Amino acid sequence: MTTIAYLANQFPSDVEPYLGDEIQELRTRGLQVIAGSVRRPLKSSHDREVLYLYPLGFFVLLRAFTMAIRRWPKIFRLTARALLLGSEPLKRRLKALLHT
Repeated sequence: MTTIAYLANQFPSDVEPYLGDEIQELRTRGLQVIAGSVRRPLKSSHDREVLYLYPLGFFVLLRAFTMAIRRWPKIFRLTARALLLGSEPLKRRLKALLHT
C-alpha cells in the first residue's frame, strides 16, 4: 500500500472544510494517508488521527536533529545548494532551510 503525507496549515479547519473530504477520498482509493497539521486547532475530534507540528516539544526537536545528523550524507548536497547557490538573501535561505 502506498503511503502519503497530507500536510495542511491547520486541520481540521472551518475555513478549509474540504481537506477532510480530500483525505477520505485518497483513502477510499487505497492510499494510506498520514494527516498532518502545522497548527493544532482550538478544538478537534481528530487529535488521534492527525500529527501536529506545533507546539514543538523538546523531544520532537531532538529527534529531528538526530535524524538530520544520521542522514547528513543524503541531505548535504541539498543543504549546501540551498545555502550557497540561492539568489535570495541569506536570511531567507536559512529560514527556508529551517522550515523544511
